[in-house]
Amino acid sequence: MSITSRQPRSRRRRLSISRAAMAFLVMSGGFAGEAATMALTPPTRLELYRDGGRFIHHVSVPAGRTQIVLSAVHGQLIQVDGADAWVVEQRIDQAAQEPMPPLLTELAIAVAELEREERVIVGQEETVTRLAHELEQRIGQRAVGHGDETAAWQEALDGMVALRTEVMLRRLKWLAAKRVLRERSSQETLPGLTYGEVLGLDSGEPALDLSDPQTGAERAWRNATASSMRSRTLVIERAVAGPVSVVTERPDVLWTPRARLLITNGVGRLVRQASVSVPPGLSLGALPARLIGGTRSQPLAGAPLERRVVLADDAPTAERRSVTTTRRAAGWAGAGSAIATREQTWELPALTLSAGPDHAAEVVAELQNSVVELTADEWVLAPGLSPVLVRRLSVRLDARPLAAGSLELVVDGAVLGRRDLPETGAGTILPLAAGEDQRVFLAATTPWEDDLNRPVNRKREGGEFRLRNLSSDPVSFACYLTRPISAAKGVTVTVDPATTAGWKETQPGILRWQLTLKPGEEFPLTVGWMIEAEGKIKL
Repeated sequence: MSITSRQPRSRRRRLSISRAAMAFLVMSGGFAGEAATMALTPPTRLELYRDGGRFIHHVSVPAGRTQIVLSAVHGQLIQVDGADAWVVEQRIDQAAQEPMPPLLTELAIAVAELEREERVIVGQEETVTRLAHELEQRIGQRAVGHGDETAAWQEALDGMVALRTEVMLRRLKWLAAKRVLRERSSQETLPGLTYGEVLGLDSGEPALDLSDPQTGAERAWRNATASSMRSRTLVIERAVAGPVSVVTERPDVLWTPRARLLITNGVGRLVRQASVSVPPGLSLGALPARLIGGTRSQPLAGAPLERRVVLADDAPTAERRSVTTTRRAAGWAGAGSAIATREQTWELPALTLSAGPDHAAEVVAELQNSVVELTADEWVLAPGLSPVLVRRLSVRLDARPLAAGSLELVVDGAVLGRRDLPETGAGTILPLAAGEDQRVFLAATTPWEDDLNRPVNRKREGGEFRLRNLSSDPVSFACYLTRPISAAKGVTVTVDPATTAGWKETQPGILRWQLTLKPGEEFPLTVGWMIEAEGKIKL
């Protein structure tokens, strides 16, 4: 009875082991059969930082082992996530060599000519330095000789100055040509590779054979693209079919904050924008994007990309790593800044990135359009600062901070200027100048003459400013003049009675008149003050 009862249990145990082994082979299908091969799907989401972008790709893979091919346009692979999925390996496969672009040959010839020119200039500079040193020594020995050689020495000095000037101008011309060549060479050919890097312009070391720039350019192209023209294969393994998130990264896809202040009919609007740089060869359809004001220095939440070895007695463990939750680098807003980090994150439902194969592009996206308060909007004449009218604008920011970047001022459809701003807190008042109006200007200034018979402790100062309206229309504006103020004990300063009436002291020492000049009118504006000191203090 005991024997017969053991046999079914033994058979059941062997059957259970066989089923477990088969189940494991099915789950780790890479150990038997060929791996499925597929290309990396286009990204479904973009995380844009100030120093680069991360693309999130969602790939549906079958059970077992799968090879995913990543082209150079995808950037660097940094993370793979998915329940019951792990990375087996990431390898690099050599791809076909791309032909050298024709522009590179043209640039190589220009580089060779510049290098030859520089060698000539260096030789001339060394000659000028040597001759100047010899001339200096001979001048020092001038007293030893006899006779008047002043004219000869002056001619030698003039010749040296002319020669040095000629060499200097030749060097400046060479530097200008080198700058133009660098600008032409800055366009990218592959992710992370420029013509300037291929030709050695960025390192300062010649990368060409000056006698044969064509052959040198071809050799430099082969060397520079040896690693760039490689496709990468990601091999992953998954217990069951399902989605996997693949995160790639490109440091040349980044964004910069911009803003436009629009003043139309006395109403101000602040338009926040993002300028996104798109490298050559990158073309993506509209995809959701999140713009983050920080940098990529803070890693993605979750585990980084790592290789995992699967042994026969291991069981796959379910893991879930988040790839959509990111954190900004601490302290990005700057020490003591009141800008909250959450105020610098923007969600865009769709962002289209597209650039041609040879040229980079810029995509400008609107982030926010809000009304702002104008705290000042008037034409101002300040004779001490400007002889013509200047329009003064002051706006108060809304409840959201303004990130560091350029601010463009547009008044009634005309772009009047751009200005770089640091990080600016919410509610801050920005004072701006919005252009000039030369209809009204300062015609003359006549200071008062000092009274020689005045007491030593009393002084009267001031002057008359003549303002003129040259237009055929009346012009209303505010005029600002200053007077001294005193914080010294025993010294007082008061406004002179001869000062033109109607002034208002907006701040200590700053007087303001609200004026309207008729067409062709010239208006005298007088301002003066009395300074008195106690005792026998002399002024």
